[in-house]
Amino acid sequence: MKNLKMFFLVSIMLLLFTTPVYAHKIAIEPVEDGIIKVHYDDGSFSEKTQIILYDANDKEIERGKLDENGQFKYDKNSGVAYIVADDGMGHTVKWKVGEEVSHHHKGSKWIKIGGVLVVFAAVGGIFYKRKDKNVESA
Repeated sequence: MKNLKMFFLVSIMLLLFTTPVYAHKIAIEPVEDGIIKVHYDDGSFSEKTQIILYDANDKEIERGKLDENGQFKYDKNSGVAYIVADDGMGHTVKWKVGEEVSHHHKGSKWIKIGGVLVVFAAVGGIFYKRKDKNVESA
């Protein structure tokens, strides 16, 4: 029990005194009418990024990939209301046509929280099993 209390105390201390790490977020940036650029904070992009265009009724209009410059060209008169970019590695961003730049990183907060909860549950389970073994051997 003492080990479990110490674990939680140390974990809370680590969570309170850590500094955030900024991995690369994905962004959609309009270049001109009908052309967007999708890139990470460092300016790089993934050639595997999937681009999906939607109309105002959330109906998919078109789907495609970025070109060799990290750009995607679309027909500006096709009724596109918003564009979603998904790099297939957990980074997604939604851009509403007409906005300047979108830096959303949908879901990353919940992924981090879920990861922390899984780690806590796993470590708690390990300590619980150790406690049971100690009781049986006594």
